[in-house]
Amino acid sequence: MTKSDVTKSEQSYVNMHDSESPLDVEPVGGRIGAEVRGIALSRVADESTIAAIRAALVRHKVLFFRNQQLDDQEHEAFAARLGRPEFVGRLCG
Repeated sequence: MTKSDVTKSEQSYVNMHDSESPLDVEPVGGRIGAEVRGIALSRVADESTIAAIRAALVRHKVLFFRNQQLDDQEHEAFAARLGRPEFVGRLCG
């Protein structure tokens, strides 16, 4: 593997804006993390939006959805659409 190959590989994982995403996703800094704006998770019904969220999660590793109004059941139902949730218990309290 040449230095050029490594540089190309690193660039494909840089935490930066994806111009091909239909979502409004803004990287928050560093190598991981992005904020997804303009979406109400309680109303996401179509699979194309779920696929775009999955792709953003793979690209950015951590997603922030600000100001969501979800109860526990809605939160769990949304998470289940992204994959099988694993419950590991409470972290505090």
